[in-house]
Amino acid sequence: MTKKKAVGLSAVIIICLLMPLMITSRYWQNVLIMSLIFVLLSTSWNVAVGFAGVFTFGHAGFFAIGAYGGALMTTRLGVSPWVGLLTGIVAAGLLAFVVGLVCLRVRGIYLSILTICISEIIYFTAGEWRSLTHGAQGVLGIPRPVIDLPLLPKLVLNSELSYYYFLLVLLGFTIYFIYRYRNSRIGRALLGISEDMNMARSLGINVFWYQMAAFCISCMLAALAGSTYAYYMGIVVPEVGSVHYMVQASAMVMAGGAGTIGGPIVGGIVLGILPETLRIAGAFRLIFFGAVVLICIMLLPRGIYPPLKSAFMSVSKRMGRFSAQHAKTFG
Repeated sequence: MTKKKAVGLSAVIIICLLMPLMITSRYWQNVLIMSLIFVLLSTSWNVAVGFAGVFTFGHAGFFAIGAYGGALMTTRLGVSPWVGLLTGIVAAGLLAFVVGLVCLRVRGIYLSILTICISEIIYFTAGEWRSLTHGAQGVLGIPRPVIDLPLLPKLVLNSELSYYYFLLVLLGFTIYFIYRYRNSRIGRALLGISEDMNMARSLGINVFWYQMAAFCISCMLAALAGSTYAYYMGIVVPEVGSVHYMVQASAMVMAGGAGTIGGPIVGGIVLGILPETLRIAGAFRLIFFGAVVLICIMLLPRGIYPPLKSAFMSVSKRMGRFSAQHAKTFG
């Protein structure tokens, strides 16, 4: 990592750590937490679409599997929320593998339609299987996770502040994993597949299984986001699997910058906070929100993140030159 990138990353980390301390309102802390959850969800979708070129629109279903998996394991079997979280992730990965065997053999709009159908099946199953999910009533009384490590005091994540930092750490590990994955041999192969699939095949890359791996990882990350949502809200209803969540996640990726690591983060935070700041517009809030997203996509087709990154690098370069000239003059 270069010095400029290290400085930028350090600044972002400091801002994220201080943000909930500067914003003492529980309402806005809740907005920050929900934004982080949707950053996780949009990051998961970006792995499939942005990195592997798998245009799936079924991530809301896997988000629901993670939410219901963690909720049911915790409330019905009484296991630890951590076990419930892992159960939801594993269940989503297994289902993603089965779905991928069928759906990844088609391309383009057909793949998108198939994955939407899978998501809708999960959504309607959650609503109609009342003996398991309680239907529209939902799963209630989901406990918060407890961090109980040796030599450390027990910490129950029952406040907005503690849950924010838990999500921040979880998101940090997720981004680090994606960064390593993107820059690995597999990630470079996926980059070639997304650029030119036929060329990748001619070089001996097994397109199907590389995309299968990316699809499964992507769905498991969506389930992780769903589990954190369930434990934070304390209730899960069938609407967590609705297409609304998929539209929101895809808008965050497109606005932030698909195929980049920082794009879903920027898009998730901006589009997570923007609707709340537009509440002063009353009934016209969603109209203004849609107009802002549309203008953003039209004027910045590559997303918000690439121009921000370029601007930061340009400012850093100029500051470096100024510092060098200053040191030379007075040194």
